Amino acid sequence: PNIDLQYGVDSWGLQLSVSSQYLCSVPSLVGNNTVITETELCTQDHSSFLAPCISRRGGTFNDEQPSSSYSNTSVQSLAPDPVWNLFYPPFGGAGNTTVQFPSGITIPYFPIALALEGQNLNANQLGLANDSVLLRSFVSAGLSSTMSFSLFAGSQSTTHPRDGHMVFGGYDAAL
Repeated sequence: PNIDLQYGVDSWGLQLSVSSQYLCSVPSLVGNNTVITETELCTQDHSSFLAPCISRRGGTFNDEQPSSSYSNTSVQSLAPDPVWNLFYPPFGGAGNTTVQFPSGITIPYFPIALALEGQNLNANQLGLANDSVLLRSFVSAGLSSTMSFSLFAGSQSTTHPRDGHMVFGGYDAAL
């Protein structure tokens, strides 16, 4: 929750803490980089109000908010994303930051791509494509032995609703 969204963001996706800013991201099978929507995209969007613009993206990242765990980097330092480039405008910025997952796993100095434009981009993207920076980071940190993941989307059944979840480096044998 923040001053613009007093009741928080309720979205489908994975909650991340990016430099202590809570965002919701969705799995992307076309992006190698984790793409975070920068707040600037919504402040320049004159077709909608600020709060709905932020909400439909699962929250936005303010790279100008003071943080010792974020630093701007060159867009050229990001992993190649040829499929992303076919669908969306080029990344408008990049940075290294600390990312924390709901399980408590923290990855310092994690590279993120910043989306500063693209009104059709509807959510922050957790890059899980073939050369995923995230999956490579898990392997490098010894958190996973393989660059793989499994996803259970959950169920919105009225009689048996279930939350979804992701497993990195394996699968949930119960499913």
